[in-house]
Amino acid sequence: VGANGDTKWIRAIGRTFYDDNGEPTRFDGVTLDITQIKKDQEALLTAERRAADEYQLLLKRIVPLAATLGRARDLTTIYRAVREFISASMKCSGFFVSFFETETNLRHAAYVWGEGNEVDIAALTCSQPCARFKTVNGAPPVVRKPRNRRTV
Repeated sequence: VGANGDTKWIRAIGRTFYDDNGEPTRFDGVTLDITQIKKDQEALLTAERRAADEYQLLLKRIVPLAATLGRARDLTTIYRAVREFISASMKCSGFFVSFFETETNLRHAAYVWGEGNEVDIAALTCSQPCARFKTVNGAPPVVRKPRNRRTV
């Protein structure tokens, strides 16, 4: 322990010489200050523990999602489960699912959630390009109400 109260870690490599009573009299060798190495090892151990804890939490969030994916018979149920997974995993204020139709170059809204509520997709229907959405290759996509889709 140093004069200021800090703990120092020292590694000594060498040979100690003793007197006839077994008391050390001399040390020939090298001492190294390994305090930073010990701090780095402790930080790594802490990070590994945190990663293991976060992994366990991730597994707890994945189980309900996997269960929903296994039993869901409609896309809205799946979208809601994905939204719950995302919201539990990170700060999230919105979730948007759409399908892009290459033949018409249109993006069709499938599910929208924002500010704590599901959004009526019909409210997103635009006859002109919607300014709310980012442009793709310089042209904003047109959002239209999705066509009826069969679900299993």
